[in-house]
Amino acid sequence: MNTKVNGSRKGRNYERDIAKDLSLWWSNGKRNDVFYHTHGSGSIGTRRNPVSKNYYGDIMSIDAEGEPFTNLFNLELKCGYEKRRKVELKSGKKIVLITRYDLLDKLDSKQAVTVIEDFWIQCSLDAKKSKREPILIFQRHRRNSLICCNCISKLPVQYKACPRITFGNLSFTSLNCFCETITPQMLIKSFGS
Repeated sequence: MNTKVNGSRKGRNYERDIAKDLSLWWSNGKRNDVFYHTHGSGSIGTRRNPVSKNYYGDIMSIDAEGEPFTNLFNLELKCGYEKRRKVELKSGKKIVLITRYDLLDKLDSKQAVTVIEDFWIQCSLDAKKSKREPILIFQRHRRNSLICCNCISKLPVQYKACPRITFGNLSFTSLNCFCETITPQMLIKSFGS
């Protein structure tokens, strides 16, 4: 049996885990099945261009209780994407170096478009097609999940309690802090639905 986890399986597992976490957040800890990962990870929306906005993004509502959230937001999830390379040290010991992506890539790398910018471009294009607000949730290797959005001015004032980084018009914070600080009711009220 092959125990190596390939990238697409790792992404689906991450999407399922985040869907459960968001379900628990949305239902105040009562249910873990309000949201689920979009079949085809949102590719149905980009390949077939359906009328339904539920086919864009990586998370969809599978219960009417979650529709206010998925009707407002297009959620794009990313996990991994680090560059790995094997290096042999002078001592002969072989190690694996992991190059993580971060916001500083914009300043000190030769990338025309950084990994995070590429994630955001995909997220915002799908959000525009589905007429929703973009939200990017991602996790770097062995780190906590982060949430990124460009709608900070619409977020409840309680969001300011979360440690965050602003990059252009994007705001990044811990997904845990976001969910502990912002209730679903606050979010819906802020966006006027």
